[in-house]
Amino acid sequence: MKIITSYQDFESYRDILGRISFVPTMGNLHAGHIALVEAAKKENNCVVASIFINPLQFNDKEDFNNYPKTYDEDIIKLKESGCDILFIPDESILKDIKQIKAPQVANFLCGKNRPGHFDGVLTIVNRLFDIVKPSKAYFGKKDYQQFLLVSDFIDKNNLPMEIIGIDTVRENNGLALSSRNNHLNDFEKNVASNLFIVLNEIANNLDEIVKIIEGKLGAEKSSFDDRKTFSTSIIDFVVKSIQRKKSNQDAQNSLADFFGEGMMAEDLVTKFKKGSKISKANLT
Repeated sequence: MKIITSYQDFESYRDILGRISFVPTMGNLHAGHIALVEAAKKENNCVVASIFINPLQFNDKEDFNNYPKTYDEDIIKLKESGCDILFIPDESILKDIKQIKAPQVANFLCGKNRPGHFDGVLTIVNRLFDIVKPSKAYFGKKDYQQFLLVSDFIDKNNLPMEIIGIDTVRENNGLALSSRNNHLNDFEKNVASNLFIVLNEIANNLDEIVKIIEGKLGAEKSSFDDRKTFSTSIIDFVVKSIQRKKSNQDAQNSLADFFGEGMMAEDLVTKFKKGSKISKANLT
């Protein structure tokens, strides 16, 4: 595996690489990242992974400073997975970078509590794509909002590449693998795993759940005029489901924050019912 640490060196080397399958990361790699590399290898392209801890997507300096850095371990994992080239640029990559503003939809879900986060994600992704010029780029569906935003960005800007989403890799209890899991103790990981369990319950019993909520609202229709009331009902259902699993109050509050007051929960349900991108398949 060749390691390149300068974007100028990568640009000069790029022409001999042919078609590239690209896996952008921030390091601290786990099995979820390796699954992206393994998927990329199936295309018989040159597989390029990058490690860059992007300061533009952090709105908390302490969070950025505390982000785990495990370069030596990451290099070993990528070598063992068959990655061809590892690109580890420094912050000179940010010089004169084109700032990208994320669309309004980025202000819901994860973006609700992380203002500017997706601006930073799209800005650095656009820069990396410009340097690497991949035919395909691989993103995990764990960060599903990010996956959709990047996919839409590619489509709207007519970039000559394809975004491939790879299913979430999970621990035995259902918790999605994440670098941030390092900040959780065993009890907190157990609590967090309940979200996956409850979302699967919703997916598996969606028609019944919608009927219950429609009945409570007195709304015998497929769309809901009272956005906030329906959203609150969805949150209430999920929180009560988690309570049955004897999770702590912090988890319940965090879940409500995740959905957000008045968040588009009815849109989530509509997409479930129509079998679109947000589906049971993305929870498993």
